[in-house]
Amino acid sequence: IDRFLKCFEPELDSQIAKEGLDVDLATLYGMPFDILAAQGNESESADVFFARPTTLNHILECEIDLSLKNKDVPGLVELVNDSIEAKMTHLDKAQRMEIHETAEYLDLMKETRAIALASPQERSHLIDSFIASYPTIVNFLETFQEILLTKFFDDDPVIRIANVLIILNRLQPRYYSISSSNRVDGDSVSISVGVLNVKTSKGVKIAGVCSNYLAGLEAGSERAEVAIHKSSFRLPENKEAPIVMVGAGTGLAPMIGFLQEKALDLENGTSSGPIHLFFGCRSEDDFIYESLIRGYEEKGLVKAHLALSRSTTVPKKYVQHKIQDMGKEMADLLLDPDAHYYVCGDARMADSCYESCLGLLRNHSVMSRVAAAAHLRKMRLSGRWQSDVWGILSHFETAKKDVMKNKRMAAKLWMSRFKTRDDE
Repeated sequence: IDRFLKCFEPELDSQIAKEGLDVDLATLYGMPFDILAAQGNESESADVFFARPTTLNHILECEIDLSLKNKDVPGLVELVNDSIEAKMTHLDKAQRMEIHETAEYLDLMKETRAIALASPQERSHLIDSFIASYPTIVNFLETFQEILLTKFFDDDPVIRIANVLIILNRLQPRYYSISSSNRVDGDSVSISVGVLNVKTSKGVKIAGVCSNYLAGLEAGSERAEVAIHKSSFRLPENKEAPIVMVGAGTGLAPMIGFLQEKALDLENGTSSGPIHLFFGCRSEDDFIYESLIRGYEEKGLVKAHLALSRSTTVPKKYVQHKIQDMGKEMADLLLDPDAHYYVCGDARMADSCYESCLGLLRNHSVMSRVAAAAHLRKMRLSGRWQSDVWGILSHFETAKKDVMKNKRMAAKLWMSRFKTRDDE
């Protein structure tokens, strides 16, 4: 937020001086404002998703998402190109030629004009590259601050803060699975959050908005705004029902709440059916809740299957491979009319585990793929196959691109079979 506001300091300082306000920028950020849309000689309140009047501090902290999505890029490119073109119309030929030769202009046009003029197929690739370079609006503004936000052309910047605010998206709530049981502790709720700090394919750092916000809160003195939503992700009513739980990383969260509840049942003398927990992480150091799970395992409550993808001591495996390793035992569990299957985590992981279960049913229960899929669908419809996954849309988009890529490769292979030496 501070970096975003710093980009617009020249414009806001100029506005303070123009209106003769006796305030500093910090005070201005807390002052109510509105965004007006000009209609000829008249103006009216602009159509934006946040309520007005509001303050910059409030909307940047609570309302607006500064990250860029693929669908945002065409609108941003159009805004930049149209604004640049409007500035150019007020310059004479010599001035335009001078601008055209500046490094700032050439670099900006290299990014925006290519996307605007590309074919739909090329545009998708260019937008992916754009997002890798500028994952947030801040990255883009800082890179092209000189030409877009200062007096590069004349006394006014090419784009103003209001132009940017109206094209950004609403900040969406983040959903986290509860990793505790209210039967064990009815006065508190816990969540398991992995703090996201990664780099794009072009080496630009991305810090997860909510995870880093939560990690930065001062325990005991700061609070986050939270709400609890009801979920169908629940243990079976039948205490003896066999249970399969699958999670990778923080996808382990709801399984911990389940295990706490089953442990309480065990302490109260209620027996449990077999429970298999499949958990995946990079190495032994990433095994969260290890002591708790190992303790439950020693009591005979659960059988843990640990899949390590980056370990230096055991072969590389993912949770879907651990499911496959159970072979007929897992196939028999899936066929048990009382068995419940729970998966939490990334959609790709969940999809891979689904395929593993299909394979086990086909190989050990003499089922066709259609029959195996019908059985798992029956489990889902009866509430015995439950998923709490994220990344569904990105998984879909990736899968769609993979399909198109495979089709193009198949077409090239097909065409190559009919090529002659003359064609080459």
